[in-house]
Amino acid sequence: MMLWQTAISIALSVVVRSDQRETCSLAIGPMAVMPSFQRQGVASQLVRVIIERAEAAGESFLAVAGHPEFYTRFGFQPSLDFGVQHCFEGMPDDVFFLQSLQKTFPGHFANGRLVYSSVFGRQDRFA
Repeated sequence: MMLWQTAISIALSVVVRSDQRETCSLAIGPMAVMPSFQRQGVASQLVRVIIERAEAAGESFLAVAGHPEFYTRFGFQPSLDFGVQHCFEGMPDDVFFLQSLQKTFPGHFANGRLVYSSVFGRQDRFA
């Protein structure tokens, strides 16, 4: 079994903008595992590799929108814990997570906004 046959992951740029700073990094998603390969650790291994490679590349954080039970196992925390809200109208806040990868990543942002690449669609929640 080859990993590319079972899962898809896209890493695109994402920015946290706040009153004091702008911090760029990566977002992971969408990620899916074919039903016949689920519950075999494929997604978990993929997330671990993404975290390791992003950290080694010097990225300051990773962002993801997904299931809390899954992503918190890998050290992701709710984006609201960092003072960061997403910009997608109509989406709940409790599915957006960040993981700090470098010591220089701030622990809190004043009025932080998580802004994804435009390929993810309209982000006019605070427009």
